[in-house]
Amino acid sequence: MFLEECKTHFETECLYELLGVKKDCDSKELKKGYYRQSMRWHPDKSNLGEDEKETYTTKFQLLNKAYQILSDDERRKIYDETGSVDDEELNEDVLKAWRKIFKKVTKEDIDNFMSTYQGSREQKDELVGHYNKCKGDIAKIQEYAIGYDTINDLKKALDLLIEAGEIETTKKYETSTTEKKMIAYKRKAEKEAAEAENLTQMSDFEETIRRLQSEKGVVGIIVVDSAGRVIHSTIDSDATQSHTAFLQQLCEKTKTSIRELDSSNDLTFLRLRTKKNEIMIAPDKDHVIMVIKDLS
Repeated sequence: MFLEECKTHFETECLYELLGVKKDCDSKELKKGYYRQSMRWHPDKSNLGEDEKETYTTKFQLLNKAYQILSDDERRKIYDETGSVDDEELNEDVLKAWRKIFKKVTKEDIDNFMSTYQGSREQKDELVGHYNKCKGDIAKIQEYAIGYDTINDLKKALDLLIEAGEIETTKKYETSTTEKKMIAYKRKAEKEAAEAENLTQMSDFEETIRRLQSEKGVVGIIVVDSAGRVIHSTIDSDATQSHTAFLQQLCEKTKTSIRELDSSNDLTFLRLRTKKNEIMIAPDKDHVIMVIKDLS
C-alpha cells in the first residue's frame, strides 16, 4: 500500500530516490535529503490552493514514512534485502515526527528555502529528470516540478534547457505545448486560483461572523449581498425582514445603495441606536453585515 502510493505520487517505489539520496548514504546525508525534500513538499508553503495543499500533504506524509524506514537500521536492512516495508508500523503523526528531527518550520523558512532553490543548478537537474521521466509531457512535468509560478515559466525553463542541449525536444513536448494547449493550461490555473481565493474569502467571512457573534450583547446577525438578498441570518424570519427593510429605507433616505455601502471594509461603518438595540451596519467585501446588539 505504502509503496504503491509512492509510485502514484512520485513515480518511484525506491525510498532512496524519494528522498533524493544514494543507497549507500550515511545517516547525515539521509537526514539532509529528507529535510530538503520535506521542505519542498511542506503543506504549510505559502499560496497553496486547497487541492495543492492536499497533494503536498500526501507527499509530505510519504516522505516522512520513507525516512522512518531508512533512519531505522533494522528496518532499512530489511528493506534493502527484501524491498518490502511493514505498513502497520507507519502510523506516527507526521508533523510530530518531523519536529522530533527538525525545529518547527515557519513559512519564512520555506520561502527562504525556495528562494535559494529557484534558479539553482539543483532545480535544473531535477527538471531534466522530470522531463525525461514524463517524456516531455509538460502537463505531467508540472505535477512534479516545483518553483515555477506558472506553466509559462516552466516552459521557458524547459526551452532554455533544450537550447543548452541538456534535453532534446520530444514529440510529446511539441504536442503538449501548442498555443491552444498553453491557453487551456492558463485558464485552468486561473480557475483553480479563483476557487482557492473564494475558499479563502469564505473562511475569512465565516471567521468575521464568528467573531462578531461572540461580542458581548449580540443577539442577531444578518448578512445581505450587494443586491439586498439575505444570505445568512441568526434571528427569525420576521425580525430579519424588519431589519433588512430598515436597511433599504436607510439607503433610500441617504440616497446611496447597498452596493455602495459594501465598497468599504470598515467594520464600524455605521452604528444606529434604538431604545432597545444598537444596529451596526458593517460592509465586508461583497456583503453587508447587520449586527444587532441588545442594550437593555
